[in-house]
Amino acid sequence: MVHSASKFLSGHGASLAGVVVDGGNFDWARYPEKFPQFSTPIGGPSSPTLTEKFGNKAYLEYTRTIIAGRLGPTLSPLNAFLLQQGLETLSLRVDRHSRNSLAIATWLESQPEVTSVDYPGLASNPSHAIATKYYPRGTGSVFGFTLAGGQADARTIIDSLELFSRMSHMGDVRSLVLHPGTTSHAHLSADERYRLGIYDGLVRLSVGIEDEADLIADLELAFTKLRASRAGGAGHVAATDHAADEFYSVPEPGADDVLAVSSTVAGSPALTARFSA
Repeated sequence: MVHSASKFLSGHGASLAGVVVDGGNFDWARYPEKFPQFSTPIGGPSSPTLTEKFGNKAYLEYTRTIIAGRLGPTLSPLNAFLLQQGLETLSLRVDRHSRNSLAIATWLESQPEVTSVDYPGLASNPSHAIATKYYPRGTGSVFGFTLAGGQADARTIIDSLELFSRMSHMGDVRSLVLHPGTTSHAHLSADERYRLGIYDGLVRLSVGIEDEADLIADLELAFTKLRASRAGGAGHVAATDHAADEFYSVPEPGADDVLAVSSTVAGSPALTARFSA
């Protein structure tokens, strides 16, 4: 298992860290075409492979000797301290994350502008039965909902939210919102995004631990503004077609959001052309 410790474990996005857990029970030698790094001789044609030398622990040894050797095996003391502090409240935070998310997903499902809410905690979700079986105490806090009006509606909603922050991070104590089609998945073609279910109207939420009523009130205000903009007809275009860098700017980035921020630098001609089209 490879896990980003910058997300839920810390809860604040102030540390960049990862965790690798390997039980040593997987037969890596069985799939040499999938894992050539383990079936290639370590030091040349006559040397053994990692699977020959370490068996089912090949992945663990590869991580220790190759990955950690190149990128560094340990956290700084400050990052370790921050992660340890976050772990102390993990169970409390996840409980609140899940409770808030179910309430928000239920509310979103009742909005006429929303065509789908992809949250397994909803009874209407195809994965609801298996989700509640394996996650009986809550089904997480990161999910998406799709707006019928496509990117224009997504722009209006995200512009109108005040409590949700625009951020590519997730698992934070703060509620975050993102438009995947023009940020995290912008490098894909339109056909590729549609095959993955990344529609123009898809909005991703990472629900935080704020007061449940406050979060829904923030969404209610955004949807009220969306309906007003639709009623205004041409005024909707004028109100939402402002500079792309303002809409897609990402304030207060977490430690692992540098790549996402660099892709939304204001003034990029390519991004401006795409977003304003």
